[in-house]
Order: sequence, then C-alpha cells, then structure tokens
Amino acid sequence: MNLSHHAYCLIGGDAMREELLTLLKKDHEITPTANADFFDRKYQNFTIDDAREVKSRAETRPTRAGGKKIFILMTNEITVEAQNALLKLLEEPNEQSHFFLIIPSAHLLLPTVRS
Repeated sequence: MNLSHHAYCLIGGDAMREELLTLLKKDHEITPTANADFFDRKYQNFTIDDAREVKSRAETRPTRAGGKKIFILMTNEITVEAQNALLKLLEEPNEQSHFFLIIPSAHLLLPTVRS
C-alpha cells in the first residue's frame, strides 16, 4: 500500500478496517497503539459535530518529526452537512495527514466528496 494520496474512500466494513490496519502496520510501521497521531473512530451516523472534531485534530502537527497523522473514519451514514464540512479538508489536507473513510456504499457520498 502506497500513501501517495491524502484521502481514500474504502467500501466495506469491519473486515476492510482490519485489512487497512494490517497494511498500515506492515507497510508503514504505523500502529494505533499508544499513537497520539492515530485517530480511529466508528460511527453509526457521522455528523457535523464529528466533522468539526476531525478538522480540529487535523490542524495539529504530528507528534513525531516526519510522522504522519492517520484518520480512519468508519461510518454507516454521513450527513450532507458533515460532508460539506469535510470537503476542504479532504481536498487540501496538510502533507502529514491521511484520511480513510470506510463506508458501506459509495452512494452515501456527495459527488464532490467522491471526486
């Protein structure tokens, strides 16, 4: 797995999340354990308040020099307001941040977020 992009949309569920965690550890030596730069959350419905929390955390630099901030956001639903709030962050993240949005179907996303 290559972290050449800053935002990824993965279609799946718990199995996809586990595969992602394995790849991050194996290919990039990134683990969620005792890692302040690792944000891994599961949501039933991702809301505007959740988007604000992610944006706030993404504004800080990694704790280690040359480190990466990893955001795994797994949700069954995502509001239009939350997607709009995340749009700029997904389009223009800082260099150290990588976002993985795990959803059950791509049809949940606005076309602007999908692109």
